[in-house]
Amino acid sequence: MNVLNLWNRWRSRRNRFEMQEQTEREELIRELEQAKADWNNARNKLDHVVDKDQIDYVIYLLEAAEKRYNMLLKKAKQKNILISMDEWKANGIVMNFGSEEEKA
Repeated sequence: MNVLNLWNRWRSRRNRFEMQEQTEREELIRELEQAKADWNNARNKLDHVVDKDQIDYVIYLLEAAEKRYNMLLKKAKQKNILISMDEWKANGIVMNFGSEEEKA
């Protein structure tokens, strides 16, 4: 096999690998977005429940959503998936802990 054929095969494999990595990265970002939305939904539900059984159930949902979100963040760290702060904000992943006035 000549050098050009080897080079083309290597580039083809490298491109497939890079595309697969990009797809995994995008999928993880989508999962993080969904996990954050689930967590926020559970927090909002907690504000509106009145029955004891409902409260227990929503607390369960809230804890599960938080654990899933943290698990996905850990997975992103382990895979060295770096997401810029602008990208986090654009995707709505950054948690909003209130304005500076609310914290004071």
